[in-house]
Amino acid sequence: MSSSCYPETLFHQLILENAVKHGKRDALIHVDQVITFEELPGLVSKMVTKLLELGVTQGDIVLVCLPNTIWYPLIFLASAKLGAIMTGISSESTPNEIQYSLEESGAKVVFTNEGVAVENAWSLRNVIVEVVPENVKTYTREILEIEHLNVETNTIDSFLLAPFSSGTTGSPKCCLLTHRNFLASTFSLKNFLFDQLLAQSSLRTLAFLPFYHASGFWALLLCLLEGCTTVIMSDFHPILMMDLVEKYNIDTINIVPSIANVFLKMGMLQGRCPSLRTILCGSSGLTKERCKRLLSLFPQVKHFIQGYGMTELVVLSCVTPIDDNFEHLGSCGKLLPGFQANLFTHPTGEMELLLKSDAIMKFYKNGTSNLDENGYLHTGDVAMERDGFYYIVDRMKDLIKLNGYQVSPTEIENVILTIPKVSEVAVVGVEDELCGQLPKAYVVLEKDVDELLFRKHLEHTMREKLSAVKQLRGGVVIVKDLPKSASGKVQKNKLVFY
Repeated sequence: MSSSCYPETLFHQLILENAVKHGKRDALIHVDQVITFEELPGLVSKMVTKLLELGVTQGDIVLVCLPNTIWYPLIFLASAKLGAIMTGISSESTPNEIQYSLEESGAKVVFTNEGVAVENAWSLRNVIVEVVPENVKTYTREILEIEHLNVETNTIDSFLLAPFSSGTTGSPKCCLLTHRNFLASTFSLKNFLFDQLLAQSSLRTLAFLPFYHASGFWALLLCLLEGCTTVIMSDFHPILMMDLVEKYNIDTINIVPSIANVFLKMGMLQGRCPSLRTILCGSSGLTKERCKRLLSLFPQVKHFIQGYGMTELVVLSCVTPIDDNFEHLGSCGKLLPGFQANLFTHPTGEMELLLKSDAIMKFYKNGTSNLDENGYLHTGDVAMERDGFYYIVDRMKDLIKLNGYQVSPTEIENVILTIPKVSEVAVVGVEDELCGQLPKAYVVLEKDVDELLFRKHLEHTMREKLSAVKQLRGGVVIVKDLPKSASGKVQKNKLVFY
């Protein structure tokens, strides 16, 4: 180990070396496909041959446009062995989104399925397209493996993954994450939390968060590193999810607030998922009240772990300690070892969270720097710290400027969420000639709610709990759902189209 508490070795090499130790244990399960750890290196080696056939060399970008599948980790590990860099996008991307991703990443090869390839032939016309079937072994059986002569010349500061940021307040940006970033992030989380969690775990988990998003993919890689069996879901469905948890006796799942809201809508889940012991929830905040409601649905859960992070730092910078015992619900936890934090006070009085760590990338694919002159990442999130626990209060860009006041959308959202039958809400500032901006709410209600009664209840609650400057003078819109990124964050920039 280095003095920074992570090994000075290539990240994918750690996974492949450990795979041999885990032997015949199931590594990946997807529908009727099962890949054991001992099969993994051979399949990866065949994929390296395929990448070489396609002309992929060191430094090239390989784009994966598939639903969650076993292909993701195989292409990632094979690309890393060549010194190439993988990126991913949703298989449901529009032609314009695919074209944007190709331009931003500069991808040389795209791995996708037949449906996506046919529907997006025009967008994919200037790139090498490799159409893969569902079954990995059927495909790789046809590949005659060749000897790979010194294809790997990377250092731990070489690029490993190029995920797209969530783009909640603008267009997604292509991030450049190195082996060092992954090593620093992974071993910080192992030392702080996961070594303890895994010691009391069945080493089986369910993967339904998108692999093309950094947090969902990092969790998959940790499982491969630690010898955990990952059951893959291509599409999330709550009932299917619970069926799989019960079938495989899974004790740990990783969710986002939008999935928590699905469970809360369903209600009455007592008796489901008896093996479940740990729920990890990140991406965006979940209020203390909602955490309590979620835990009442799954009383068997012993650990509810919340975290804060972003694509630019691989996965998390803050996380709930394992021994918290539900004492700090609503907090994103404590700062991880290897991270430095600074709460920078802006002239407006808001305190922005600044972070420094070897886990943080230095710049985007387009060359834009990610750090200030002191090496800090400006997160854009307004935060507070109490007794070592961090709380994310708001987004700097989301703050509503009204007659010189700074109005917090999150504060208004949290008040609206106290009203029964409110499923989700997003508050934004709409332009106003006299005031600058006015708060406007987009609300998702549960089924069979009387809209007129809700509006009366809302008006009463707002007047009772919030001052005049925070009233919804921009209006209230009832919608069926809110636009979200892959990580479950509400994309407020898209609400203008609602």
